[in-house]
Amino acid sequence: MPAKILIAEDDLEIAELFRFTFESENYQVISAYNGEEAWDKIRTERPDLVILDVMLPKLTGFEVCEKIRTDPALSTLPVIMLTSLTQTKDRITGIKLGADEYLNKPIETYELLARVERLLERTQTVLAANPLTGLMGSVTIKKEIEQRY
Repeated sequence: MPAKILIAEDDLEIAELFRFTFESENYQVISAYNGEEAWDKIRTERPDLVILDVMLPKLTGFEVCEKIRTDPALSTLPVIMLTSLTQTKDRITGIKLGADEYLNKPIETYELLARVERLLERTQTVLAANPLTGLMGSVTIKKEIEQRY
């Protein structure tokens, strides 16, 4: 089953470019064009990863990220934030709010794709780890077996 990615971007041209890129790589894409819509879809659609523009209308990407990190059911959801803000304090805000990646626009779509792939892989491995020992869990073991045979 393909990973489900929510893209919250108010620039329709950028949103469609990202949609095309991710769908061509067999990801399921959910689009949101403002922060409130993104938050609603995160709770109802349960994506595997969220890409948030910082400067969204209604709720900012910062506010959506903060809501994700304070909701126990969503707190491990990977978040990539995109922004055209260049101030160091803005990057620090995103990181402190719990963004896994914080990238400045313009972003090369294939770099974003590579970061998404790596973050999804890392998240799956971490979540599959045994909580007692921290050693790899069944998902990682299954993947290793599939690679060897």
